[in-house]
Amino acid sequence: MTFSEKLEIAKTGSKAAYESLCAAFVDSLYTAALISLKDGQAAKNSVIIAIAEGYAGISRIKDEKHLCSWLVHELTKNVVDTLKEFRAQGVESGAGGIFAVTADMPDVERLIFAVSAVFGYGSREISVLTGMSENAVDSKLRSARAHLGRDYDAVAAAAAAYLAPESLKARYPEFDESKVIHKDENDEASTEVSPAGAAEPAPAEEPAVSASADTAGYP
Repeated sequence: MTFSEKLEIAKTGSKAAYESLCAAFVDSLYTAALISLKDGQAAKNSVIIAIAEGYAGISRIKDEKHLCSWLVHELTKNVVDTLKEFRAQGVESGAGGIFAVTADMPDVERLIFAVSAVFGYGSREISVLTGMSENAVDSKLRSARAHLGRDYDAVAAAAAAYLAPESLKARYPEFDESKVIHKDENDEASTEVSPAGAAEPAPAEEPAVSASADTAGYP
């Protein structure tokens, strides 16, 4: 079953189809969250929440690239909220392994670096996804490069290839096509999904939020 076919089924109310579409992005979403939050469990939680809340926008998703950017938008919102909670609670965490060199970067700089390194987004794309001005994003990316120095390329390459825990990926299995009910050819629609658990998606907000402040909404 192609991405487009599963997307159409997801738009009829199938969360199983939607989650199977999201499976392709779990590794990347987890890595970006792990670098940003410096905590594996918090990163897993952020991915789970981002995918769950992203379902509200399924009716407006056009293709695979669009779904990816929408999920990144949802993830960055949750990461920002989590960073605020960490700060309020005095939570201290630290990244290990190859990402240890990012641990003492400022929170926003680390988040912007993570999104850029993992997804390959530039300043303009990250600006749209986060609501920060393009100049502010560009400044954060330059700071991240200066901060990491000669380690920048190695860390960026590791981020692009990092894998999420199997326990997280197992939450998003391949879609079971046997759950699709095929209608008669004379019916208006060719397929429908079982109504169990079906829900009408709520309208999604546009990915870009207010960009009036360089770091609006960020800790």
